[in-house]
Amino acid sequence: VVGLRAPASNLDPRYWHDATAFKPSRYVKGQPEAETFNSRSVGHGLLEGFMLSFGGGSHMCSGRRFGYLQVSTIWSILLRDFDMQMTTPVPPPAYNDMVVGPAGPIMVTYKRKLKPSFTI
Repeated sequence: VVGLRAPASNLDPRYWHDATAFKPSRYVKGQPEAETFNSRSVGHGLLEGFMLSFGGGSHMCSGRRFGYLQVSTIWSILLRDFDMQMTTPVPPPAYNDMVVGPAGPIMVTYKRKLKPSFTI
C-alpha cells in the first residue's frame, strides 16, 4: 500500500521556496513562483501534479470552485463591513490532519464599520 499525504507535497523545498512562510505575493506576476499556481487550471500551472490541495487529473475535487467562491464571498463581506486587527501572532500550520489548519487559535478583534451616509 502506498499512501500520499497531499499537504506534505506542498512543502517540498525542491519545488516551493520557503514553503512554510505565508507569502501570498509569491503568486503575483513577475515573482519567481508566479506561474506555479493557477486557480483556473486543473493542472495547477507549471508544476502540474505538485500542488495537490484539491487533487488532480481525473480525480480533481468537484467542490474546488465552489469552495473558492464561498471563501471569497465570506472574506469580501467581512472586509467590507468590519475593521479587524489580529491580537495574537499567526500560529504555525498543523499538518497532522487531512485539511491543513492553524496549530492554535487565531485571535482577532473586530468592529463594524460605519455605514456610508449615501447610497449608490
